[in-house]
Amino acid sequence: MLREIEFRKKVVIVGLAAIAFGSQSNVCQAADFCNIPRVNGKYLSYWEAENVVLKSPVILTNLTDDWSALSKWAEEEFTQNYGNLTLPRYTPTGTNYFTDTEYQALGNVVEISANNHFIIYDTGETAGIMNAIRKDYNLPNILQSSSWTTILSFGGAAKGATFQRHQVAWLATIFGHKHWWLAPKTAPEPPDPQCFTNQGDPRDEGFWKSQQVQYCKVYPGEILWVPEMWWHATCNGDPYTVGLGGQGYIPYAHNLIGENGALSPPHYAGLRGDIDQLQKYVEEGLDLCNMDYPSPLHFSASNDYVEVIEKMVEVVGPCVLESRHRGVPSIADAAMNSANMRVVKYMFQKHGILPAPHVVQEIVERYAQHDHPPKGLDWVLEKLGQAQKGQ
Repeated sequence: MLREIEFRKKVVIVGLAAIAFGSQSNVCQAADFCNIPRVNGKYLSYWEAENVVLKSPVILTNLTDDWSALSKWAEEEFTQNYGNLTLPRYTPTGTNYFTDTEYQALGNVVEISANNHFIIYDTGETAGIMNAIRKDYNLPNILQSSSWTTILSFGGAAKGATFQRHQVAWLATIFGHKHWWLAPKTAPEPPDPQCFTNQGDPRDEGFWKSQQVQYCKVYPGEILWVPEMWWHATCNGDPYTVGLGGQGYIPYAHNLIGENGALSPPHYAGLRGDIDQLQKYVEEGLDLCNMDYPSPLHFSASNDYVEVIEKMVEVVGPCVLESRHRGVPSIADAAMNSANMRVVKYMFQKHGILPAPHVVQEIVERYAQHDHPPKGLDWVLEKLGQAQKGQ
């Protein structure tokens, strides 16, 4: 308790200093106020982060110092490096990327982003992009357990996300600036920001205080932390604004992380799709056939790394796929739950394994209101129906 009280005092002092004087990047000059504290994340322990700092909104600094994305994701270089990768017109999340064809080069989408706002989530159809950009950043230890899904946000229109609330999330500003508004989960839904320009909403601190809303403008290299179920809304602060974030706690993370907050190395390799590293762990004695749920391959399946699963089957054997026989979700279930049909199809076509019926039904219900359900869902339903008839 003494440790928590002392640390809380330190955090409050740091936060108030940031609000009063700004950070090294002249924080809040473009806005009249900023009442979200800034905390140097470089020296935070996982205990301090989880038990004190991340209980409320905070801007974490100095956690992205080694990210090459801060230089490589300038519009021209980002397009040169990743512009040839393809993006679907619609994604399972219901996002419409305003393209004329079913698939479009990412570079073409970036070209029109100055007048739009796009959010790309990890899904089966966006895995090519999301996996390719991972080499440009390193997940800080204290954020690894809250990065089940990664998110790429870019656009330049004077708009962003309207007020919403969901699982825990964080977003690092890479290029440009980001306006953020947040309110406690106990507050009524606030009025959405009115961003007519990149300068953000003109309403003052008094107005937002009356709505129980905090605000700040977040700069490149800074990470905005959103606690679970807190209301939050954003607007882009520049014609080219790019962010990279994470969303959702990793299932059973408390069994998988060390004292510093980092995932176990094999699980981190599975989450990142690092085939070479995972194979190294196997060669050093990792038994993928006798691991508690979730195994590293559950993470790979959830992020559509079918190549990882194929390689581990080749190196270890098909026993790595049989977790459901021990009464826990299978690799196919993990893929289905994340709507990653490449893995689902591989599991059936190569090994005759389908997701459990209740997992498929959950996906059907989840996307019942979407105009564009996951591509391949009808195929899964057909195969599942055939299997059930054959029993």
